[in-house]
Amino acid sequence: MAISFAAVFKRFGAVEAIKGVDLKVAQGEIVALLGPNGAGKTTAISLLLGLRRPSSGTVRLFGHDAESRLARSRRGAMLQEAGIPGALRVGEVVDLFRAYYPRPRPRDDVLATVGILDLHRRPVTSLSGGQRQ
Repeated sequence: MAISFAAVFKRFGAVEAIKGVDLKVAQGEIVALLGPNGAGKTTAISLLLGLRRPSSGTVRLFGHDAESRLARSRRGAMLQEAGIPGALRVGEVVDLFRAYYPRPRPRDDVLATVGILDLHRRPVTSLSGGQRQ
């Protein structure tokens, strides 16, 4: 199972952001979290990424606790805004993110895969929104 939430609750004081969620997502499945503001979508993603702990229940990623090093080394997230300093160049940003992984792919392979090998010397601020992501 790629993702598993079992009887997950998350409380912030008196507020129950997540109330008894059970969810299983197999490898290769695609899932969208939809709901109104305050439904717990961001909280669920924070739990999945290991950024928060559930108040009760278990969150597992690839069979490991979501907060474990093994889970962290296998997951990735595309943030809407990453807060990357604009003074950095594209290649420097890729090097920064490569450093998070124990066996990173070579920088030029990463840049070529996403079609921006020719942009490695450009400042991040010169990229379009899509290129930044």
